[in-house]
Amino acid sequence: MRRFGVTAIVAVVSVALAMVTGVGAGAQTTTPLPVNDTGVGKPPPGSGLGTKAALENPKCTADAVKGYGMFGFVTATGGPFCVAPAPADNGGATARGVTATSIKVVVVVPNAAQVAAGKAAGAVAPINSATGGTGTIENAFRDAWAAYAHVFETWGRTVDLTFITSSGGDEAAQRADAITVEQEKPMFVVDATSTGLGTMATVLGHDKYVVLSYATTTKDATAQAPYRWGNSDPNAIATNAAQFIGAQLAKGKAEFAGDSAMQSQPRKFGAIVPGNIDTPAFLAALKKQGVTLATPPLNYTANGSPLGDPVTAQTEAPLIIAKLKSAGITSVIMFTDIGMTGALTKVAATQEYRPEWVMTGYGYQDISLLARTSYDQDEWSHAFGIGNLNPVIRSANIATTLTDWYWGPKTATTDPVTGNSVGWLAAAIQYAGPDLTPQNVQRGFFSVPAEFGAASNDPGSIQVAWGKTAGLPNPSYFTRGSDFAAVWYDGKTTGESQVYPTVGKGVTWFTGNGKRYSAGTWPKKPMGFFKKTGSLYAFATPPVPPNPTIPCDGCPSSGAPGKPSAASSN
Repeated sequence: MRRFGVTAIVAVVSVALAMVTGVGAGAQTTTPLPVNDTGVGKPPPGSGLGTKAALENPKCTADAVKGYGMFGFVTATGGPFCVAPAPADNGGATARGVTATSIKVVVVVPNAAQVAAGKAAGAVAPINSATGGTGTIENAFRDAWAAYAHVFETWGRTVDLTFITSSGGDEAAQRADAITVEQEKPMFVVDATSTGLGTMATVLGHDKYVVLSYATTTKDATAQAPYRWGNSDPNAIATNAAQFIGAQLAKGKAEFAGDSAMQSQPRKFGAIVPGNIDTPAFLAALKKQGVTLATPPLNYTANGSPLGDPVTAQTEAPLIIAKLKSAGITSVIMFTDIGMTGALTKVAATQEYRPEWVMTGYGYQDISLLARTSYDQDEWSHAFGIGNLNPVIRSANIATTLTDWYWGPKTATTDPVTGNSVGWLAAAIQYAGPDLTPQNVQRGFFSVPAEFGAASNDPGSIQVAWGKTAGLPNPSYFTRGSDFAAVWYDGKTTGESQVYPTVGKGVTWFTGNGKRYSAGTWPKKPMGFFKKTGSLYAFATPPVPPNPTIPCDGCPSSGAPGKPSAASSN
């Protein structure tokens, strides 16, 4: 996902959409798109990534940067890196679920109970732009895919989408759903639930289906490569959190604690971790920074979802807080999902325990919209650390959104989270080349450079870095999570939230005007936490100006036939 946070403003919601300054075909040269090509691998055969054939592709609307160009998609530089034109012979049936003319994709969508649980935890439902009411994930997926398929290279094949409703999150239900999915014999499986169906994804990965799921961990992705892919890299979060703590907090006093008595004390660190964090690796990374925890890491039950399990969290949080308080922990390192973060802060308030809450960016714990309603505001007003999101951009200077660009204004169903999955799918197919196999999906992603965010010195976007381009100990199989900004929460200021720019009381501030960092780049100079001077929670305009919107030739918005899913189903 390129600009997770810009998405709610301009609906640029996926790996393929990047609003950056570049060069349109035939245009005058402007500031080039910076990319980090360290760690780039060899591209799959036939993809043409980084070759003259790709740059001469008529779809390649941006000039070369380090040998790469970009397809035009909403803007001249809004799409993926250029590939060669599709050959006359694409190789036919290259893998299970792939024929000469089609690619089978199964999308697992949440059931009514899962939707209700997400809503209760603060998740925002898809929006039917035509009515302004609630839409469905299926319609959002179909509507976004139509826009991607108009531009992205699918190598002479069309994507055949099948939607299956999750029968539940327990192990038996997930195993049953895996059987149902496998009966369709797809190439790709997209877990579109916000809960993350880890058992189902593991079974499918074992059976060699290419799966994208929130529940994927670094261990899963590595062990089941090239089949497992995820949305946020937990070990990248742990690595960057350790480096941030070593650079910024290790030798200081707990000056940001809510308890005034703690503020003059040297920091004593404790950590709360779920099962998908490699705790030994995190402790080793801390040790390299000269930091040790004052008490062993405290584990909690996590379901792999950013929303977590609020019911389980309420049961486990009291004991965790009691242990932290008893050990005299001044600074709590939070690898906690939204449900657990809320439960911990509320229990801490009742126990009059007011430490520093050190954010790690895990599970989108730093989203203001959810913090306002799910966390104790007094406790969380002493929260600071790192976050993976970028500030909202109030005006992107773009006249249209992705779905408006393709379908026409106020017609389609939109959803940023679903759009992230659609963008991953489109990029996976394009970068794999005509010989579409699971192995070439991996080769394709691993053969494009890191871009945006820290790689491009762009505080208004999130770094996309696959494979070894993220500078991490393990190759990255995740759509985001490899770069971070320094953030702090303010429960008194009214302003916009990241991701969904809902205005409310409580905002996440970004120090250094949103500057982003990746592993190995964290500075030791104080970063200005809880100081509004030099911090911001929103950009008035993009810090890296976008190109103007380009025409969508041959689209329904330009008079071509076709209706979005919501309109077609009415």
